[in-house]
Amino acid sequence: MASVTKSGVSTRKPSRTAPVQGGPKAQEALEKLRNVWVRKRVTLMLVAALAVGAILFLQGHQLHSPLHFQDPMTIGGLSLIGVGLLIRSWAASILNKSRTLATEGPYSACRNPLYLGSFLMLLGFFLMIDNVWAISVLLTVIFLTYPPTIVYEEARMANSFGEVWTTYSAEVGRILPRFPRSKGPISISLWFRNGEYNAVLACLIGLVGIEAWRAVLSR
Repeated sequence: MASVTKSGVSTRKPSRTAPVQGGPKAQEALEKLRNVWVRKRVTLMLVAALAVGAILFLQGHQLHSPLHFQDPMTIGGLSLIGVGLLIRSWAASILNKSRTLATEGPYSACRNPLYLGSFLMLLGFFLMIDNVWAISVLLTVIFLTYPPTIVYEEARMANSFGEVWTTYSAEVGRILPRFPRSKGPISISLWFRNGEYNAVLACLIGLVGIEAWRAVLSR
């Protein structure tokens, strides 16, 4: 409320605003939700893929065969899958989790080469799916899971490596690659320790699954 003093100067008493109820609790709840979302991202993407696949199968949608090498969609799809696997394998053969900050090889090109490789692999399978609404749904799920996961993991890296991470992240982009400065110290034992063979197996299962899909719908 304003009042006027004898000198004619207007003064105003500061208004009291009620404190925001549940502010910290709401932030804590959102943080927990984000952590659950990040930890369950693979499950969420798998559920989405299975749901989309079931709908396409019931609709009788035929996929492009990974064995038809004259099909442009097959060639493009297999090429993207291959490049994605190579990037992931290269990154996994250098990454020594939670011990040292990987800055060589693909990590000198972008900060998250594993996610870049995964995205390229998925795009390869999307080409062989060749269905606009299905690809749109799956891309939406990817864009809802990848960015918060990357932000979450990079925050952990910043806490673990401090100044080294600050310098590295200022020089190297998050996901869009530049030309790598070195090939890095490649280690097959790290490749196995990081479980990168699972990505290779997943791609093989996916390609065999496409052929099985085609065989069933062709009957």
